[in-house]
Amino acid sequence: MNYKLALTILLLLVGSLLTRVNQGGKIIKVLTKFLTLIVVPSLLFLDCQFINIKLSLGIALTTSLIHMLLILLIAEVLIRRMHLSPHRRAALLLSATLPNVVYVPYSVYAMFGLNTIYLMPYVLAANLLLPAIVARSQVILRGNIRNITLRELTPSLIILASMMLGILLSTTRLLSTLSIVKMFKHALEVLMLVSFTVLGFDISRVRRLDRDVVYPVIVRNFVSPLLMLLLLCVDPFSMLWTCTGYVKGLIVEGLTPTAVAAVLFSRIIGADSVYAATAVSVSTLISLPAMMATLYLWK
Repeated sequence: MNYKLALTILLLLVGSLLTRVNQGGKIIKVLTKFLTLIVVPSLLFLDCQFINIKLSLGIALTTSLIHMLLILLIAEVLIRRMHLSPHRRAALLLSATLPNVVYVPYSVYAMFGLNTIYLMPYVLAANLLLPAIVARSQVILRGNIRNITLRELTPSLIILASMMLGILLSTTRLLSTLSIVKMFKHALEVLMLVSFTVLGFDISRVRRLDRDVVYPVIVRNFVSPLLMLLLLCVDPFSMLWTCTGYVKGLIVEGLTPTAVAAVLFSRIIGADSVYAATAVSVSTLISLPAMMATLYLWK
């Protein structure tokens, strides 16, 4: 684990420098598309081959959906109390409710050599609720829903399709018995780790720390993990403790920072994307050490 941590820190520095050179923007865009459209769906599809469709999986998915809906409700209450412009309110909603459910947690899991299948319930829940969250942010900004093209929702739709197909094929147990599938899955996890760290802090160009960014950061880095712990201690969700893998996965997902998708969708709908980018930066800097410390202490 020590060499993986050292490699991660080194690559983060390389990625941060990469964004400062002229070609950095093109490299980042190509790498992001490669991750989003190929690596992530493939990894999630293979993860599904090793998953057991049991009661614990259903409870984990239900817990994930309830957690995200409660976060959405809290963000709604916060927005109503804050005297912010519509552009910033829409960005706040996206920043507080769109968690980075793949890149950060999967990379941290790869560093610790943990099984990523236990992260899947929250990934599925996040992609199921994504269209509703984006639609709600548009209503906050304009009072109506502007048409979002399929191109803008393509990554989420591909992820959902790959997971659904993977779950259907998992009942046959054909792929899960092949050693080459496990090797390919491990290779994708390593690629995810390396790619994420090479991306570095692409939004590090944001130099001005806006004081309003404290709102989504509080929701993502403090309210979200506490709310997840509270849910896990309430029946019937306490039954999940019989499968500690899902419990660990949900706790880690509860610690996730704001997703870069918040910046992308802020740009698409015309919200304050710089504000969302700042939320991504700050929340990621808090989330990464929190996740690592949680998994280290769990051992």
